[in-house]
Amino acid sequence: MTGQPLPADVWAVAPLNPSLAAETRALVARLDSAQRLWLSGYLAGSAVPAAPAAAAVPEPVRPLATILYGTQTGNAERLGKRLGEVLAERGIPYSRLDMMDCRPSHLADAQTLLVIVSTQGEG
Repeated sequence: MTGQPLPADVWAVAPLNPSLAAETRALVARLDSAQRLWLSGYLAGSAVPAAPAAAAVPEPVRPLATILYGTQTGNAERLGKRLGEVLAERGIPYSRLDMMDCRPSHLADAQTLLVIVSTQGEG
């Protein structure tokens, strides 16, 4: 870019109505080379649609309920599984685990603890 004014015929083909073309022409005539370059970049950048925001990495869903079951014959495990299905149907995040696999950290992290146990025989 030489900093020279644009030829008059360029304004005749500009996609601007005559009044806006005259205002723009007058403004550009008052700008120095650096100002024109800045304005050119600004206008070019403003014509590009904004890039979509980067997809946020979802935070891990912390279970609202922890189902802890203790079973010998499988009854408590089946009830725990069914309870988990009911919670899932209602959109409630949960975790389910056997008491044999439970660690202190599981209990510390539990917001709501649901315990299902059953006995057999003289229990």
